[in-house]
Amino acid sequence: QNVKRTFFLGFCVFFFFVFYRYVQSLNDSINPLQQQSNDPVVKSSDSFVGVSNYETSYEFLTYWNRGVGFENDASIGSLKADLNGLDAKYITFEDDTGGWNNIRMAFEVFVLLAKLTGRILVLPPPCRFYLLDRGPIAVFTKDSSSYSTYSDYYNFEVLNSEIEIISTRDFLQREQKRIEIPEHLVREASVEFVRKSNGAHTDYFYWLRGSKDVKMWPSGPSYAEDFDVSQEPAKIHEETLILHFPMHVREGLRYLGGIPGLLRPFPFDHPVSVYSRKFIRYHLVYADFIWKAASRVIDVLGGPNAFVAAHVRRNDLQYKNVFIGAEGSIENMQELLQPKETMYLATDETAPGFFEPFKKRGFKVFTLQDIKKSNKHLWEDLGDIKPKYEGMIEQAVCSAARLFFGTPSSTFSSYTFRLRGYIHGLGPQSSCLYHTKKYTKEKFENTEPGSCTTSFKDDVLMWKP
Repeated sequence: QNVKRTFFLGFCVFFFFVFYRYVQSLNDSINPLQQQSNDPVVKSSDSFVGVSNYETSYEFLTYWNRGVGFENDASIGSLKADLNGLDAKYITFEDDTGGWNNIRMAFEVFVLLAKLTGRILVLPPPCRFYLLDRGPIAVFTKDSSSYSTYSDYYNFEVLNSEIEIISTRDFLQREQKRIEIPEHLVREASVEFVRKSNGAHTDYFYWLRGSKDVKMWPSGPSYAEDFDVSQEPAKIHEETLILHFPMHVREGLRYLGGIPGLLRPFPFDHPVSVYSRKFIRYHLVYADFIWKAASRVIDVLGGPNAFVAAHVRRNDLQYKNVFIGAEGSIENMQELLQPKETMYLATDETAPGFFEPFKKRGFKVFTLQDIKKSNKHLWEDLGDIKPKYEGMIEQAVCSAARLFFGTPSSTFSSYTFRLRGYIHGLGPQSSCLYHTKKYTKEKFENTEPGSCTTSFKDDVLMWKP
């Protein structure tokens, strides 16, 4: 009898031990970081900090759902077309020829001017975006049938609450007879997508530039006076049916100054500047699935503010002077980091072992590919998230980090700094830091929050309410 009792107790102990290890292995497969360290997560007054739950992370990210919002300001009425009793008028534009963040910067300008002038925004025909649907890139293999349009990347439900947006096909159905566009160009521009890249000069756009119903704004380089909405030429929108924004590299027709460049003539507290910044902040936001996908990654990393992040651009960037080795980067950042801290790297570096110096100093280093490999079902409930969306997802992930170190002259980093301002507000976490610069705690404490040296100026002047 005693032998049976002893055997039974031994079996129970063995069973519960095996069950415990099984449950533990499941947890480890869901969050590989939890098995690596028992260090306490970073704490602050923010109630989101260190809460590892993707729904909480999503709530933390959705800055447009909290804050003061804005109301239409009558003081900017002089910039708005008086459409009472008049037919609708339009803004048309050509896609920027660069990568996503160049495309984004130009699109922000067109969206804002559609709001300020009371016009309908006409989207160009979908096409193949550079580095997303086509072009050389080492991170992922592109689908030859892939193409893009702006509603793929932005939350149009939020944006459509403020401005009317239509496709080129719908625009031509409405206005073909009035603008007298040839039938063959209507067919060219009304296809499901144009089998050309962004910025391609199609016959349709060449015709549009010369139409009697069209005025181009600007008529010269994007820094010309007639791109200044505070000047008299801004009223050209009252004189024409279609206000067109061309894209032509050799003629300087790109809008790489973005919203900061557009608002530069205005004092910070000018009603147009305040109104415009709030409009972009609360109504031009990435698509919801991007934030939800990012929240899953943030959850794996321990929750908002429980990790640091860096954007280390190494491949498709023309500013080679910002390229430094990993040893230099970690040496520059180390004094601001905590021992054995989790570090998320948004990078296009593909060389094996490149970031080994980070790991040798005890930091737990993860890229998006590491996390996806360890979490096979990371985004399973979100549908088919293609690799071309991962750049935006990584911007959202980096925006939730305790600190973020960017790459100088990078539009990816610049917009991430802006997102961090939207999310964290004015404070140390909204400081613009770069992995190429040496920091000390004293230097960091004396850094003005929200002050960026980047030429794109996505700093406090852009995101402060």
